[in-house]
Amino acid sequence: MTKRWIFFIVLSLLAGGCATEGKRHLRKYHESRFLMWTTVQLDVCYNSEQQKELELAVAKVWERMGEISWKLNVYDEKSDVAKINRAYPAAVPVEKETYQVLKDALRYYQLTSGRFDVTVWPLIQLWRQSEQEHHLPSGEAMQRVLQILGSDKIELLPDESVRMKSPKTQIDLSSIIDGYAADVAKRILQAEGFSQFLIDTSGELYAAGKNCEGHEWRIGIRHPHKPDQMIGVIEIENQSVTTSGNYEKFYEIEGKRWSHILNPLTGYPEKGIASATVIGPNTEDSDALSTALCVLSPEKGIELINSLGEDWAAVLYLEDGEKLQEVESRNFAKYRLRGTR
Repeated sequence: MTKRWIFFIVLSLLAGGCATEGKRHLRKYHESRFLMWTTVQLDVCYNSEQQKELELAVAKVWERMGEISWKLNVYDEKSDVAKINRAYPAAVPVEKETYQVLKDALRYYQLTSGRFDVTVWPLIQLWRQSEQEHHLPSGEAMQRVLQILGSDKIELLPDESVRMKSPKTQIDLSSIIDGYAADVAKRILQAEGFSQFLIDTSGELYAAGKNCEGHEWRIGIRHPHKPDQMIGVIEIENQSVTTSGNYEKFYEIEGKRWSHILNPLTGYPEKGIASATVIGPNTEDSDALSTALCVLSPEKGIELINSLGEDWAAVLYLEDGEKLQEVESRNFAKYRLRGTR
């Protein structure tokens, strides 16, 4: 289920603002860097008097992104994640933000009835091994792994330390890192006085204010069957948008492609949902929920989004033979660009 190596969903940017000063005298800073196993892009609208503030703000953003990239990285032996995974049965102290991200992950686990689960690392490893050995996981191997999954096996202690309740349970925060990092960048830019910007951590976006031309940010949703085309376009302002799907990363086993989106309750990839796009007030929540919506039934997923309130919306694209069936939440229509249905 872990998004980082399930797929990297990229929402194509249709209108990102102007590159030179226009009527509102706003310029656009643009930079991209390879962090967290993907390309992170940053667009900031600013005026000519803000050059020094801009340099300071973006330097802070890239520094924090770099910290997050290793601190929450399951592959880095110095990371908090790696320390937790090898600490059993002892409790291990972690950074404050690692503790908070795990606390958030447990909330998503409860909210999604276990479909969002950061303890899927052993399941991911099983599928990787099966791909290398060119056969599907055996029933016995699958049952052994399923027994050690479950975020309820993570114990968060009051002194900001973490203890695993099972010796073989391990975590991977890849499915939440991108959204969390985008929210960190958002807070830095806002604190430095910038109110119009776009942060894209490879498919997890936050769009603040208007774009540099004074319009809402237009974001394209990639067609799950045709990666060079868009299936929909939305307009957002002070909102996040994230997409998860089964079309970019997959396991190839026994001549078939198997989605990297794994259901932690069954151990197997889900086939019915090609992609799920979630719009919400912050990127970490949207990131977790778009992943979970690819595992929940369409009815349960839409019901969940509708229950969160007016600031939330989602659209699902379901596999229907060669075609796709669109299912949207109650509030999605207000974000859709007119004439793009």
